[in-house]
Amino acid sequence: IVPGASTYNNVREAKLELWEDTILPLLDKATDALDAWLCPQFGEGLRLGVDLDDIPALEPRRETKRKSTVELLEKGVIDEDEAREALDYGDRPAGALKKIDAPVLSALIAGAKGDPALFEPLHRYMLSVGLVPPGSTVEGLLAAADAAMGDQEAELAAATTPPAQDPNAADQEDATNVDA
Repeated sequence: IVPGASTYNNVREAKLELWEDTILPLLDKATDALDAWLCPQFGEGLRLGVDLDDIPALEPRRETKRKSTVELLEKGVIDEDEAREALDYGDRPAGALKKIDAPVLSALIAGAKGDPALFEPLHRYMLSVGLVPPGSTVEGLLAAADAAMGDQEAELAAATTPPAQDPNAADQEDATNVDA
């Protein structure tokens, strides 16, 4: 079935070559013929396809693609969205956080505390990783930070201030003790 006089290092490579050189081309011809005949009957834009992810013999091909995509991502040649697309993961779900570089975020926060002009780069970074919603502004970020600081200060004050006692409560306790 496999054309040529190839030598195989192992069965895995033989199965991969069988699929790539024989079965996949036949599948392509069959799906193309079915596409031309069947899909127009159900509307435009439809296409038949085979889910190749469930074929164990093609795992070496997927493994190679994953490794090369991760290498390109790590070297900065492609970004995370391009890597997701290359691996057929689709768009990132709305609201999902991207990888956060903690040292960069810490440096931007520390810088913004010392120089308010650095709030803009901090805001852009927080937008890029999904820490703040799209469409938010630097002013909105500052207002949220002020509100959070106010809430934190109020909680701290409540935790460190002893509860106020009603001066009449002591008199009432004395009266109840006398009646007993």
